[in-house]
Amino acid sequence: MTKAPKSGARALGAGRGVSYSTSPLLASKTPPWRSRFLVALVGLAFAGLLGRAIYVQILHTDFFQKQGEARYAHTLELPASRGRINDRTGQVLAASVAVPSIWAIPKEVDADAEKRRELAKALGISNKEL
Repeated sequence: MTKAPKSGARALGAGRGVSYSTSPLLASKTPPWRSRFLVALVGLAFAGLLGRAIYVQILHTDFFQKQGEARYAHTLELPASRGRINDRTGQVLAASVAVPSIWAIPKEVDADAEKRRELAKALGISNKEL
């Protein structure tokens, strides 16, 4: 006849550490202080990264904003000369031709009468057509 466990009694093997490794080769012989040291070191590294992120993103935004604008907003002069396109016999089908061009952003241009006349003259069209 089997006895029922008393109330509050533990089951067989309860309270002992559970071994997760079945092979003696996989059992870790690392001292506990070493793993705690590693966890603390990783925690300090993340705290350092968090501190740097706060420094860059919140405290010194002006400096880094100016640096980003300096790298992004600048004028490039790009020559627009392209190569010729020839057919199989060597005859030129298309070639680059230098032509003057004028462009403007309509919302940023002050369109007084004198500037309109100069622009129409430069484009070779009538003021009315412009």
